[in-house]
Amino acid sequence: MKIIQLPSGNKFYQTPCGLFPSVTTILKATMPEEQKKRLRNWQERQSSQAGTLRTEAAQRGKIIHKLIETRFRGKDLECPPDLSDFWGEAQKIIKAIGEVAAIETPVYHPMLQYAGTLDLLAQWQDIPTLFDFKTSHREKSAKWLTDAKLQIAAYRAAYEFLFDVEIPQGLIVVITPNTVQLFTLEKVELEAYWQGWLLRLEQYRSLDFYGQLFS
Repeated sequence: MKIIQLPSGNKFYQTPCGLFPSVTTILKATMPEEQKKRLRNWQERQSSQAGTLRTEAAQRGKIIHKLIETRFRGKDLECPPDLSDFWGEAQKIIKAIGEVAAIETPVYHPMLQYAGTLDLLAQWQDIPTLFDFKTSHREKSAKWLTDAKLQIAAYRAAYEFLFDVEIPQGLIVVITPNTVQLFTLEKVELEAYWQGWLLRLEQYRSLDFYGQLFS
């Protein structure tokens, strides 16, 4: 699927059923006020460094995702020296992952009209599991990962709709230079976050879709 990236950072997917906003775009546009406040406070604390730190984090995540993808595709890329600690920790979890069904795969929901690219669908402890990989310089609290959980719920529903399979589990993997954190989402929690995703999707639909696209 073709991806349209706007200067604002918003993304839209050209799917067989039309132009759909990405999951990340929807989550960004419907960010709760409390979350916006935390982000503003962080930016104020970091002062002029905030933009640089966000750029560095995005680039770090992109590189680690690419290293993981190529490893599962049977190849290896050279890891930049400054990310070797992150990559060393990532490989510990990679070794424990079983058979892969999908890697960096675009998905969309024809009925609910959203799209995105899932990180990985593979066997984890003999259970089909949807993975979301994150990188961070410090460990995360589960309460900071709400959007990641909503994202997994959205991708899960889209994949299940397209391929008529059941994905009973999600796993958020937070990779730091010193450790790997695992946050498991079992079926009951996935269903709860699916309801949360539907609410965010409804909020997004009240916004000016075409204004975002052409602004």
